[in-house]
Amino acid sequence: MDDSAERFFRARLTHIQHVALYRKNLRLTCPRCGVSKIHNGAHLWWLFQQKRWDDSMRVVPLRFRCGNCFQQGHGRIRPKVEIVEEDETGPQFPAPDEREWRRMISRFRS
Repeated sequence: MDDSAERFFRARLTHIQHVALYRKNLRLTCPRCGVSKIHNGAHLWWLFQQKRWDDSMRVVPLRFRCGNCFQQGHGRIRPKVEIVEEDETGPQFPAPDEREWRRMISRFRS
């Protein structure tokens, strides 16, 4: 995919729901210490759905913080968020059950 097509595609993924539907993942990277973790998009969508949080990509960093920096007393450092196609790393949030996942796909298609 060329650069302009890639930018157009990324611009369309404005919510975690879109990231999950396109089977992408989110990389959260601490700007202070550089620790990075990749979360499964569907699992994040389900977490945000259960908690009834706004799943807009612009507010996603407000729901996370770097655990390492927080434990060292540096405060709540908000991560940088990127949409990636790489595999997830480390422990993940619970996955949505099949029925809820199919319901979301059905709503999106109609």
